[in-house]
Amino acid sequence: MASLCLGLFLSAAVTNSDQASKILPPLLLPQIIFAGVLFKLTGVTTALSWLTIGRWTMGAYGALMDVNGMVPPPLDFGLFEPPPQPFDPTPVYAPTWGNLLLNWGMLILHSGIYLGMATFWQRRKG
Repeated sequence: MASLCLGLFLSAAVTNSDQASKILPPLLLPQIIFAGVLFKLTGVTTALSWLTIGRWTMGAYGALMDVNGMVPPPLDFGLFEPPPQPFDPTPVYAPTWGNLLLNWGMLILHSGIYLGMATFWQRRKG
């Protein structure tokens, strides 16, 4: 829903499809980069991720699917160094109602902001 609202805002903010196709890649790349799936977010990147829909969507998916519970226990090979874990458990994917509601609430907030901005731009056009 939040992505749909972002798309409505983009549609309202531009005057033709050529402008929209030029704005789309710089708009979508941060959604992918700051989702926190490709690499670990630390410092400023964590704060920037709060501005993207991708971070909250991945947090909600992770909480629903209990991604932290999918991390296998470390293997012990005795003399050999154990292989690295695929990823470390993170509070972003904590399978709690509070975390899920936080993620959903932030997605609703993003939706409301984008709908408000789309309404503003659409009224400005007409």
